[in-house]
Amino acid sequence: CRATRSRFGRFGGLRDRSDGMTGALDKEKTDEIHHKDDCGSDFNENERQTTERTEHKGDVEQEINDLESDIARLNEEEKRLNQEIADAQIEMKKASENREKENKEFQQTVADQRATQEILKKAMDRLGEFYNKKAALMQNKQDPVPGAAVEAMPAGFGEYKKSGGGGAMALIENVIADSAKVEKDAIQAEQDAQVAYETFIKDTNAEMKDKQADIVADEETEAKDKDQEANDETDKRGTISDLLNLGSMNGALHENCDFTLDNFEVRQEAREG
Repeated sequence: CRATRSRFGRFGGLRDRSDGMTGALDKEKTDEIHHKDDCGSDFNENERQTTERTEHKGDVEQEINDLESDIARLNEEEKRLNQEIADAQIEMKKASENREKENKEFQQTVADQRATQEILKKAMDRLGEFYNKKAALMQNKQDPVPGAAVEAMPAGFGEYKKSGGGGAMALIENVIADSAKVEKDAIQAEQDAQVAYETFIKDTNAEMKDKQADIVADEETEAKDKDQEANDETDKRGTISDLLNLGSMNGALHENCDFTLDNFEVRQEAREG
């Protein structure tokens, strides 16, 4: 009996140790299954985040490129507008100088024509006086003695009257009329030139004002683009940092999981055996 109890005692101890080993292997099996599942989940999440961060980096870099292109375009447009404003200012200065020159020429023309007309009118008055005096003298010479018959006064020696006919008087009248027409045409040309000049200055100032407003708008847009570009650069640096961290995490996952994943089936079968 004592021998039998001793034999059963040894078998009981073996059974207990076997049961303990089986329980340990079952726990290892279960833990390894959980570890494998966790590794798979972690790899998937790491890949998902890496893909998302990589795509985001690409989007940010594209936006930075677009902003840089837009900023360059705005700079060129601002240069063009500033040059057009400078050219318009030069044209206005030239127009003002030409207008001043034309006005001086106009004033001189009018003064010359009016002086010519004044001189010619005085000449006509003197000629008129001369011809009237001559006519009077001729009439006095023809006066008959008292009681004698009076002959008719020859034609052409009556009192001087202005006439549009031929001769010196008619010539002077024509010259005065031509001078008056030149004066009138000069006045009309001056008025037309002044209106054209004022319209040009008004339109040019309006165009420059619009261009200056466009420059201000471009500068505001450019400032916003630069702010956005700075934000994108910060975002890009953060994204790159995220990708580096994800890469480090991926390396750690490989160190922690590769053995389990590569040998999972073999180890599970070995435990079952």
